[in-house]
Amino acid sequence: LSCHPLLAIARSREEAERKARAAASRVEEDFDAQRDRWLLGTPEDIRGQLQAFIDVGVTYWVIGMGAPFDLQGLELFANEVIPAFR
Repeated sequence: LSCHPLLAIARSREEAERKARAAASRVEEDFDAQRDRWLLGTPEDIRGQLQAFIDVGVTYWVIGMGAPFDLQGLELFANEVIPAFR
């Protein structure tokens, strides 16, 4: 089973939401209408969201960020989320 969420991760939930809103705006999408398509929040929040998907059987992800890529967010994801699932 696979999942294809978008990712907005930051040290605070407010900053993550700001990133998500900006990304949605760049492609003229309504963030509020698609909020449930996002992995959104702090590294701890994202770990919990991913675990919820794992708990229902998701084993593969294609995670989208959209350009321009958020390198700080990718580093947070790589360093503080992925290791929890190894």
